[in-house]
Amino acid sequence: MLLSRIKGEHRKRDARKLLETGWMEELREFLLAEGLDDETRAMVSRMHPMLMGGEYLPDYEEDEVEIARVSLKSTTADVISIRARPSPEGIRYRIVDEYEKVFHCGPEVSERPLTMGELIELVDKTEADVWQGRDLVSCWRDYNLEADDYDPEYAEELVDFVTVSSDFYTQLQGVV
Repeated sequence: MLLSRIKGEHRKRDARKLLETGWMEELREFLLAEGLDDETRAMVSRMHPMLMGGEYLPDYEEDEVEIARVSLKSTTADVISIRARPSPEGIRYRIVDEYEKVFHCGPEVSERPLTMGELIELVDKTEADVWQGRDLVSCWRDYNLEADDYDPEYAEELVDFVTVSSDFYTQLQGVV
């Protein structure tokens, strides 16, 4: 739960590594912050564009946590965040990215936490208006494969272009 509200992809990875190795005292405010202020975010992005990944995600709603994320090996390490929060109807889900796309996911609400299979189905069936019927994972590979400047030798690099990870569904880790 400690890491589930950190927006930055690289900060989240670094914090996870320090936690796993027992270096709790090294987890400074910078790593554990949900987000960064504009000045710090600008400074970090000047170091390397990949450090921007996730830092521009929308803020969390009250009691909301990230249950999974789709990370891209793009220039700016783009992130799509799958989030859950309690609501009067049960657990409400929403999916956000750093570009304010509109995502259509199902279920939108469940009585209990999603099973691993239900989460995978949510990822597989979620669409965004701009993708014309493609899911959260394959749309990025398809986009790169269909680019005008596509080079067939580049296809091998797309194997690990998209990864899915979760602090709650640990079996989900890795390339998809």
